[in-house]
Amino acid sequence: MLDLNKIENDRFRWSLKTFPDATPISSLRKLESEIKEIEADLNNGTPKPVEYADALMCLLDSAGRAGISFAAIVDAYYTKNEINKKRKWIKNPDNSYSHIKEPVRLDSLEVGEKFQYSPQDVGIFMITKKEEENWIDTVRTQSNRKSGDFPWIKVYPFKTN
Repeated sequence: MLDLNKIENDRFRWSLKTFPDATPISSLRKLESEIKEIEADLNNGTPKPVEYADALMCLLDSAGRAGISFAAIVDAYYTKNEINKKRKWIKNPDNSYSHIKEPVRLDSLEVGEKFQYSPQDVGIFMITKKEEENWIDTVRTQSNRKSGDFPWIKVYPFKTN
């Protein structure tokens, strides 16, 4: 039986020697080109396992260069699969799927955590302070609005149970 951990460890050691200046990001750029090859093969009706292997190698190379081990990915794979099985999914116009994002109660977040408002054009906010009297201070860390103004800092009330 194949020992995938050994195969990946050997591949990664070879990659570090062969491509000493590669980075996690440059490995992702290479992954993008491999994905284009896979798409071309699929469009031609000739999918090739070797191209999927190339893409997987690029992804694992990026992870390894970011300090994430193959064993950690396998553990996360199992955990994420269990999470995904419990989610509700919607079909996107391109036939891909996205999980339905459940609303998050602001009072369940801690200082430093980020959240996004609906509609999503408002932006991404981060909890900066939780005070007595059930108030949360937030700061917008990313603005997605196309027009109009929205204060950078605003205080939002929340209800406790």
